[in-house]
Amino acid sequence: MARMSLVRSLAVVAMLTPSVNARAANTDPDWPCIQRKVPQLSLGQIWNGPELPPAAKDLSKDPGISALVEEVAARRIPIAEAQKKIKDFAASLPAEQLAPKMAMLVQGMFDHMDAERSHVISGISRYARKQLEMAAALRKAASDVDALRAKPDAD
Repeated sequence: MARMSLVRSLAVVAMLTPSVNARAANTDPDWPCIQRKVPQLSLGQIWNGPELPPAAKDLSKDPGISALVEEVAARRIPIAEAQKKIKDFAASLPAEQLAPKMAMLVQGMFDHMDAERSHVISGISRYARKQLEMAAALRKAASDVDALRAKPDAD
């Protein structure tokens, strides 16, 4: 009997643990989405290739790569066109520059997209906060109107 009670208790704890952890992970009160807020990504979350060399972070040394990143990261450009531009760029490189330049391109694309994503996330949080403020103001205005209506000399 005691063993069965222990098993039931452990089962309940096991069922509740994921939901407790999920709630604890999303601690931003302004985040209105069901999905957990992940403010920043790491390259390892989306890149399954080899680790990029530290030199890949220094895009300032190659304005051509910086320009290509800006061009292919634009939302208006179709994916097929972006892929063609990247392939053409890779084909134009000497063999010894291919790996380091493509690593710079990967790092640049990631940095650009993560910055853009962070901007969107900030906008969502700002919008949600403004909605909460507006709802509070509307509740106060409704309360004020109710108070005026409750007065004996109200029209």
